[in-house]
Amino acid sequence: MTFSKTQQRYLQRHALSGPWTLEGVQGDKYRGAVVIPALAEGEVLWATLNTLLSQSGGWPDDWLVVVVINAREDSDAQQVDSNLKDLEQLRRGRFAPAPVSWVDASGGGCRLSIKRGGVGMARKLGCDLVLPYLADKGLLVHLDADCRVEDTYLTVIEDYFTRHEGGGVLPYCHPLPTTQPFRAAMICYELYLRCHRQGLQWAGSPYAYHAIGSTMVSTAEAYVKAGGMNCRQAGEDFYFLQQVAKISAVDYLEGTVVWPSSRISQRTPFGTGQVIAASEEDTLQQLYHPATYAVLRDWLRTATEHPQETSQQLLERAAAIDTVLHNFLLKEGFAERWRQLCRTHGTIERRLRAFHEWFDGLKSLRCIHALGETYPVAPAVEQVPRLFELWGWDACCDLEEALIQLRRQDLSWLAEGDAAFLLD
Repeated sequence: MTFSKTQQRYLQRHALSGPWTLEGVQGDKYRGAVVIPALAEGEVLWATLNTLLSQSGGWPDDWLVVVVINAREDSDAQQVDSNLKDLEQLRRGRFAPAPVSWVDASGGGCRLSIKRGGVGMARKLGCDLVLPYLADKGLLVHLDADCRVEDTYLTVIEDYFTRHEGGGVLPYCHPLPTTQPFRAAMICYELYLRCHRQGLQWAGSPYAYHAIGSTMVSTAEAYVKAGGMNCRQAGEDFYFLQQVAKISAVDYLEGTVVWPSSRISQRTPFGTGQVIAASEEDTLQQLYHPATYAVLRDWLRTATEHPQETSQQLLERAAAIDTVLHNFLLKEGFAERWRQLCRTHGTIERRLRAFHEWFDGLKSLRCIHALGETYPVAPAVEQVPRLFELWGWDACCDLEEALIQLRRQDLSWLAEGDAAFLLD
């Protein structure tokens, strides 16, 4: 195995040390790898692998699938036993001769710690262990064990990265449950995801992408430059993509769709599974107020259009936009940070880039939350018509129809006759 200098530095500083190894790997230079964390999945995992390996033209020998069978030290015996059965299936060559490898992070002495164990660490394990096996310009693709992908999945990814670098996210659609109240819960949650991304895009934020782990793609180089995957039990996708966006960009791929599961799950502190589990009417996902995106847009425009001004002048402009925004910037230490940026970055271009690295996706979200004191969150049935009006779209009060419109917006590359699943 050979390592680039960037990989060497990454492995020295950030890679996990422990008893874990990559089993079942045959080659030494793959064009890319699809990393899949799995916890007590069984038939769900096999279904995902079957759809993944059924690519148009067949699965290429120089693309590796890495399944990270993981459990924490406090996982129950049933989960550990299920993991053992999954490992046995993989070791018996269930998917041979396809290039499927695996990591045992569930057996004795290999389990993940209670403090750091979770989907973030599982993703990191798979990526870090496969890095030495990737060719120059290799790709790292993230998927979950309960997803469906289309037979165009790999072709779209490869085609995109022949022309681009950095990272990206794939289009997605959650399968909608057929029974209530789960269907309503899923619709409201996906409306929240799509409306938030659309709101950030309308506001001019460079962090306007969805943060769904099973849709993430990056070059190996972008992965290591971003410091690799973090070890969070949830939200690892948000923080990883934010780091990639800061060192390059996170773009939106077109031409295929990932179908994340809508199943009930308690495995992470938040996310799709928790939303579906809490599907009573008073626990449906609420949406941010349109005014918060309007304030964010005004602030980002102000910083972009007046980068030569002092921090005091910019704070005065912020106060004229919204008092809560002004107070938020003071609390976040904007004045000192802006003075530092002006001292460090002589050109406007570099100064603005550094500003957006500081006022990142997390700070934008915290700003929206602060503005929520004045403009509170509300149910989708109230916020969606207001958001559509803000964006200059035709009014829509029916939530299913609103979801169709948002999906069509994000899947604009689809031919008219190919859109049957806009409300699957």
